[in-house]
Amino acid sequence: MAVVLKGNNGPIYGPEMLENFCLVAVIGARERCLRDDFKPLQLQNPWKKGRLYVRKKHELLAAIEHSNRKSHLI
Repeated sequence: MAVVLKGNNGPIYGPEMLENFCLVAVIGARERCLRDDFKPLQLQNPWKKGRLYVRKKHELLAAIEHSNRKSHLI
């Protein structure tokens, strides 16, 4: 919905699709899909030094690949 409100183009997923996504913590070459009830503010070392991404559950390592692309741009 935020995509529509900002006037941007992008994929829009309905509520029935939300179960196909997970929050992912990435640090270096390690990626961990977090549980649905996980509280990001409770991350502990070394994970609080990483980055958080949202990805589809079945797209393994997608967050790491995205992180690697972004780090080359910085």
